Amino acid sequence: MDIYTVEGGYLGGFCAFGQASDLTKLWFTLPNGQNPPMVQVRLYDRRCNSYYYSTVAIPRLDPFYTHTILNNIISSNTGAGIFYYSFMNEGQILYNDVWGNSQDYHNNCTGNTTFTPQPGTGQISADPLFADSIYHLGKTSPCRDTGHPGPEYFDPDATRNDMGAYGGPNASGQGQFSGSGFIFTSVGNIPTSEILQNTASPSLGLANVSPAVAGLLGIPQYFDAPFGGGLYINGLFGDVDIANGVRYYQILMAKWVGDTAPAAGDYAPLHDSLYKVKYLPQPDGTVLIQYVNLGAKTIMGTDNLYELTYHEWWSNLDLRIIWDTTQAANGKYTLTFKAFRENPMVPGTLIQYYPMPNTLDHLTLMVNNTYCNATINKVMYNNNVEIPACGMIGLNSNTENLKFDITAQHPDGYLRYWVLDAYYGKNQYAGRIASSFYPGVVPPNNWPGVVNAVYNSSDGVLVPWQDCAYQFYLWAGSRITNGFNYLDYQPYSDSFSDHYYISIGNCAWCSGADINRDGTVNLADFAALASQWLRTCGPTCSID
Repeated sequence: MDIYTVEGGYLGGFCAFGQASDLTKLWFTLPNGQNPPMVQVRLYDRRCNSYYYSTVAIPRLDPFYTHTILNNIISSNTGAGIFYYSFMNEGQILYNDVWGNSQDYHNNCTGNTTFTPQPGTGQISADPLFADSIYHLGKTSPCRDTGHPGPEYFDPDATRNDMGAYGGPNASGQGQFSGSGFIFTSVGNIPTSEILQNTASPSLGLANVSPAVAGLLGIPQYFDAPFGGGLYINGLFGDVDIANGVRYYQILMAKWVGDTAPAAGDYAPLHDSLYKVKYLPQPDGTVLIQYVNLGAKTIMGTDNLYELTYHEWWSNLDLRIIWDTTQAANGKYTLTFKAFRENPMVPGTLIQYYPMPNTLDHLTLMVNNTYCNATINKVMYNNNVEIPACGMIGLNSNTENLKFDITAQHPDGYLRYWVLDAYYGKNQYAGRIASSFYPGVVPPNNWPGVVNAVYNSSDGVLVPWQDCAYQFYLWAGSRITNGFNYLDYQPYSDSFSDHYYISIGNCAWCSGADINRDGTVNLADFAALASQWLRTCGPTCSID
């Protein structure tokens, strides 16, 4: 049995334990006055040749104190700052600033208002120089970097602990912001600043990212994009809320009715499953990995709760829920939250906690999971005669026009683009016949695309036709995003392929009886033949 600091320093060990109860008697020594570091115990099983590691622990100093008052600022009370029964070796009062109270210290045993805390290490009595009404420390505050010097109390920036509510490893820093309140920060990689929240705008709840902002953030240039699929909803609580004990939360949603926002009673909590990876660095340099279910859970009698990750090493530290929008009807939704802390008056129960409100503690999103549709309805000669599927296309020249009747649409008007391309041979790109991209319209769900629209190959940009097999490829994509990218897979996009063989250089009226290509051999074909009688037939001849 070996004991190490979390940095890997060896503190001591045992090798003669005979029974499991001996594990309750671990100890090590330190120089007098030195605070114990956080430690981890390694057990070596010699029979199985295996190592086992404990969780990180803070050792207990002997003599043992029943309680400790540590790292506080107690200021400007009309009564006593610390009202206390002062017995030697009963408790510790360490690294506090007790200042400006009617009585800074009151020993209720003796009535002595000027008793010296035992042992009293690090105590000061000075104006804490608060910077604001919620007790942040000013730059010159004597409480900065004067809390307990042990590394287990370090601030998130790895400096010595500040006294007061904003000091220590759970203070403002990674995973939270300074102050009180909850903010929805992003959906996937899209900051909520780029999701329109103006309730008077027809683009309410849609992602709109300018080219400049997209370049700064390294994300796509979303333009009137609704949301679909699984949404990673991220958010932060303030450090005041963390200091006040917020450890659980709910994410609630409600659907709009047309342009009418939901009422307070319309909201219901989401309950999608949320897992994260927790990383546990070990003294030997390895990192253990845990897969942790954070919700939705029933905790202390309250349903649909998620555990709050706000410090330590977690994947997606600020991720609050992954909302599966495919289980929700299309429409406009507003998300909000509830925060919970343990009830100090009734142990084993929770009470709702109310952070300061702000304009981003709720978030409106337009949700749409409707399918796209892309179909090449038919391919026609220039005279509008339809070419049978998989048929031979006989062309008089390598620039002869073909017509394409297509449908490319998003039924709810959220189409982003459609393209009609041609390929030949072994994946050789022949060029683009036609295309269209969302131009921006008002309202933004009013660009469904095209239905039974006809486009000419002569209007496209194509290499000359080849004697070869051809594929005509139509692809339509919606503007729907999951916050990381446009959803260009089915059903959010759709594609359609048509295959033919093109033969060039033989006049249709020379090589086939259906000269006018109307699908029937009749007198009209004979008339066409008669009109060309005794003319030379070559690759440039044509007939309408």
